[in-house]
Amino acid sequence: MSELKGFEPGSGVKNRAFAAYFRSAGPGSQQPFEHPDGWIIKGKSYIVLHNNSGMLAVYRIKTDGFLKRLKRVPKPIVQQYEDRIQ
Repeated sequence: MSELKGFEPGSGVKNRAFAAYFRSAGPGSQQPFEHPDGWIIKGKSYIVLHNNSGMLAVYRIKTDGFLKRLKRVPKPIVQQYEDRIQ
């Protein structure tokens, strides 16, 4: 597991992840931190929106640039955030 380096300002991935989260979460949803985390696991890129409570949403960045929200999060990501909360 390594950190994703494609989060340069202006790449749009961060903004699209926030937009997707707020569209699906609706009013009254928890506010994520301003800086999401990015991970590469087995050649696939992920963006994680989180706050002090833990993970709020995880998106896989597909090869065509689209974001797909995950229902089942890869274990290394889950373990990373469980360690932060404890």
